[in-house]
Amino acid sequence: MSARRRSLGTVLQIEKSIPESAIRLVDGQTVQVDVREIDIGDRIVVQPGEIIPVDGTIETGQTTADESLLTGEGRPVLKIVGSQVVAGSVNLESPIHVRVVASASGFAVNRILRLAETAQAGKSQTALMADWIASYFITGVLVLAFVSGAAWWVIDPDFWLAVVISTLVVACPCALSLATPTAFVAAMGKLSRQGIVTMKSEFLENICMLDQVVFDKTGTLTMGMFELKAMEVLEGWGESQALSLAASLNQHSHHPFAKAFRDVAEKNEDLEDLEIENLTSKTGSGIIGSYQGEKAAIGSARLIGSLVSGPDNLLEKKLQTDNSVCYLAYGGQVIARFELDDTLREDARGVVQELENRGLDLIMLSGDSKDAVERVAQDTGIDDYHAEMSPSEKLEFVRQRIDSGKRVMVVGDGINDAPMSALASVSIAMGEASDLTRLHSDAVLLNGRLTEILEVIEVAWRTRRTIRQNMSWALGYNLMAIPCAMFGLIPPWLAAIGMSASSLIVSGNALRMGQSQSRRQPEAGS
Repeated sequence: MSARRRSLGTVLQIEKSIPESAIRLVDGQTVQVDVREIDIGDRIVVQPGEIIPVDGTIETGQTTADESLLTGEGRPVLKIVGSQVVAGSVNLESPIHVRVVASASGFAVNRILRLAETAQAGKSQTALMADWIASYFITGVLVLAFVSGAAWWVIDPDFWLAVVISTLVVACPCALSLATPTAFVAAMGKLSRQGIVTMKSEFLENICMLDQVVFDKTGTLTMGMFELKAMEVLEGWGESQALSLAASLNQHSHHPFAKAFRDVAEKNEDLEDLEIENLTSKTGSGIIGSYQGEKAAIGSARLIGSLVSGPDNLLEKKLQTDNSVCYLAYGGQVIARFELDDTLREDARGVVQELENRGLDLIMLSGDSKDAVERVAQDTGIDDYHAEMSPSEKLEFVRQRIDSGKRVMVVGDGINDAPMSALASVSIAMGEASDLTRLHSDAVLLNGRLTEILEVIEVAWRTRRTIRQNMSWALGYNLMAIPCAMFGLIPPWLAAIGMSASSLIVSGNALRMGQSQSRRQPEAGS
């Protein structure tokens, strides 16, 4: 119970810190309401120094937020218009207006708490095996107690009861049925305090058996914060026309490309908000819709190529760029080509080198263009990389590796990563990952730092060592104590002390997992 409480302590602390009331903005007037009465779409006012009471998006104002309780990240995080804020974080600098995106039961902290509780309630294969062994162990102890009692009834009838009691009491199955799950829970608590939430009980067990790590590119090895760097439009089209259509198609998309176009639209008053009908998202490829009776689409060369009849100069033009590229089509022809740039995470190369030093094979799978993927591969040092892959192709790639006997871990963040995350032996989602990807992942890095992957692996190995220590102690103790009790060398009072001491030793050793120091993380760019 102590380990469980500490494991959930951080999340419970955030849940308790969320204010019971909030200031709602209605027709320009502020009204104080109960947080449970707030609906999706409401606008909330949060003053500097106040705890943000809802999950939402900033509509007005710019500030910094302290999200350390949730993510483990001690540095304030810059929040501008359009940024996501979470309940339980602290507004540090300026007043902001927040548009609510989830009801109280759907707050991120509540979803995380439910997932963490589910993980604790489950049992790993090691814990299940320990329970199975413990059941036979107890049966064996009962048989040995009966045999020793019967023997002493013949040898010395006055001594048989003390021998039976000592044999029953001195036996200690705690390392099997108690200390093993306690080690897992304590380890999960340690990770939780660092902003790493485990979703499945077998996660730490499986991560010790990895052969390969598959990385997504955008939002995983890179920041996923794209910026429009260049564009080329078809003759007869203006840049404002093409950007208006591109931004309108991406208005409701969650793809990292989409935010880049929306940012351009917000900064450029000349762009129009066009009415797009029949919007359809093609996961990992792009978006298709209708504008003024003609089909419009934005996305990868593969998607746009399937919508264009005949050769197209913009689509077939050989590019000399390391940037990510997407295309805009309208009325059966490509009308614009966009180049977008992303930034590599500062800790990506150090993490890749450390994982390679551990003997793991590293692979990068991406739906992005070949040149953009090759640049990130060179910057991080990953030799095995694959570009322009659809979600189904990623899934098939991982399936082939698993079928060949490999234990594969997937690290990703997008909706298109969810299928391969669900199939992988182990999967980790970045903090900004879609809800679908989080649902299919074994753990989530709330702070978005890749270096936490190394901490997860280190904790998993320490947990395994702790469990083996407990098993070895239990085996040695019982092999020594039970025969001594059967031969009458241990009186009942000493048997009680021995059993209690053994239980405390293995449980205390397991609880050390939650208090051990973190390993030294590689420095950024090392």
